[in-house]
Parts: sequence; structure tokens; C-alpha cells
Amino acid sequence: MKVVAKMVLLVLVLVGAGNYVVYLKTGQMPLKNLMADWQHQDVSQKIKNVISTSPESTPVVKVYKWTDANGVVHYDSRPVKGAKLVEVNTNTNVLPPPEKVELPQPETKQQTADEQVRKLQAAKQAYFDSVTQ
Repeated sequence: MKVVAKMVLLVLVLVGAGNYVVYLKTGQMPLKNLMADWQHQDVSQKIKNVISTSPESTPVVKVYKWTDANGVVHYDSRPVKGAKLVEVNTNTNVLPPPEKVELPQPETKQQTADEQVRKLQAAKQAYFDSVTQ
């Protein structure tokens, strides 16, 4: 087992040293191209995944919807007497879009920090004068 580990380590050192020597001679790293090819394969696999989930192949789940005697709505994958079949596209967002909130526009211009400090100091002085008199 020790011999195998030493051989693997030796191969890794030789590959690394060889890559470095080629880099010194040519200015290019040969293993860099190999890594780029591996990354390219990952990208092509991702593209295949996106294509496989295109709208033509979207999974549709069939569920049954019914309302019980208490008025509670139930969903199940098994048919129940009086249940209605509903097909649900799992790639569709079932939540409604958020409501657009209109913020009130300020009617007066924004006060600068100096104006706010002056107002606070005046209010503080007025309070101090009313307490001390």
C-alpha cells in the first residue's frame, strides 16, 4: 500500500514539474487547456438541463380537489368521491405577483441635517426655559 501511495505521489510531482517546465519554455500551461475543456463540458451539460426543462417537457402533476362537509378544501393524489381533477404545472409560480405599493410623496422639501439640529436645539432651549422659569 505504501508503494502505491509513493507511486501516485511521484506521478503527481512529475506531472506538476512537467507542466511547469513546459510553461517556462512556451509561456503556456498545457493543463490549463485541459481544465478549460472540463469546464466546457460542465456548461454543455447545464445547457442540456435547461433544454430538458423547456415548456414542451414541463411536468404536470394531477391532483384531486374536493370540499368536505365543513367547507374545508382538500387536495390529494388519490381520487375521492366528488373530487375534481386538477392539473398543476410544477414550473409555474402559483403565488400572485406582489402588490405595487405607492409611497406618499413628501409635500415639503427635505430638511438638511443642520436645519434639523437647529430645530431640536431650539425645542430643547424652549423646554429648558419653561422648566427653569
